[in-house]
Amino acid sequence: MSKFFGRSFLLTITTTSGEVLTYAPPMEVRYVVDNFPQHTNATAKISIFGISPKARELIQTRNDMGNNYGHVELVAGYEENAGMIFTGRINSVQVSKDGVSTCISLYCNSASEQWSALSFQAWGENTPYKDVIRDLAAGFGAPVEFIGDFSDLPVLLIGYNGGGKLCRELLDQIKNFFHFSWLHTPTKTVISREGAARDWVEHEISALNGMEGIPRWYASSMEVDIKLNHEIQPGDVVNVTSSFWTLSFSGAYFTDLQDLSDKQRKTGKFTVLRTLHEGALWGNNWKTTVICQWRQEISG
Repeated sequence: MSKFFGRSFLLTITTTSGEVLTYAPPMEVRYVVDNFPQHTNATAKISIFGISPKARELIQTRNDMGNNYGHVELVAGYEENAGMIFTGRINSVQVSKDGVSTCISLYCNSASEQWSALSFQAWGENTPYKDVIRDLAAGFGAPVEFIGDFSDLPVLLIGYNGGGKLCRELLDQIKNFFHFSWLHTPTKTVISREGAARDWVEHEISALNGMEGIPRWYASSMEVDIKLNHEIQPGDVVNVTSSFWTLSFSGAYFTDLQDLSDKQRKTGKFTVLRTLHEGALWGNNWKTTVICQWRQEISG
C-alpha cells in the first residue's frame, strides 16, 4: 500500500561524500518546515524511519570545512499538486528510537553556501539606503526581491564601508531602523517592508478548497490550517472565506477587536507573515498553517 489520501513526497539527501539518497512513499517521513522572516532563513526538522544502518552512517558523516552534514531537498504535497517546501543544509543529526523503529532526524536551515558572506564593499556619499540593503542581500549569492515601498529611505550622508563584517549582521543592524524584515533561501532573498505584501499574488482559502477547521484570531493576526500547500509564501495575500472563527487570546474579554469580525466578512484579505508545513505520511498531519497579519489598509 503506497498511497495515503493521495499524499506525495520526495526527499533527496546529498551526503558530504557526494552520495545521493532519495526517499518516497511508502517510507515514513515526518517534517516541520518553518518559513518566518524573523528567523532570517527557513528551518526544518525532518525525521526518517526505517532506513538502513549504511544510509544512516553516510548521513552522519560531517563536512568539517563546510560545518554541515550535507544538503536536503523536500518536495511534498499531493499527487496532483506537489512542490518544493524546503531546500537547505543539514546542521545537526540525531539518531533515536520511536518504539521499535529507528529514526534519524535532520535539523536544517535554508542558508546557502554564502550564508557567512562578508562585505568589503564601500558606498559613497548620497548612496540610497535601498541600494545598500540590496548589495548586502546580494552577498548571499541569490536574487533579491523587495516587497513594499522603500522610496522613503534616505541616502547616506557620508560614505560607508562594510569593513569585512557579515552581510547578515549588517542587515540585522539596520532592519529595525527602517522597519523591514528579510528571509533568505538558496534561491532568493526577500526584503519585506513592515505590513507590505505581494498584492499581485492572492490565494483563496475556504472550506471548498482545503481549509481544515476554522480560523483562529489573535489581537493583530490570524492563523488557519489548510491542506499542504507549497505555493503560499510569506508576503503573499490570502483571501479567507469563513462564517466561523475562534478567539485565541485573553484580551477578547476586554476589547471588541476593533470590529475585526465585520472586516473579515467584508474583505477577508490578509498578508501572509509566516507559513508552517507539518507532515507525517502515515499520521494525521499533512497540512500548512498560514499565519497572517490583518491587511494594513483595513486595520482598526
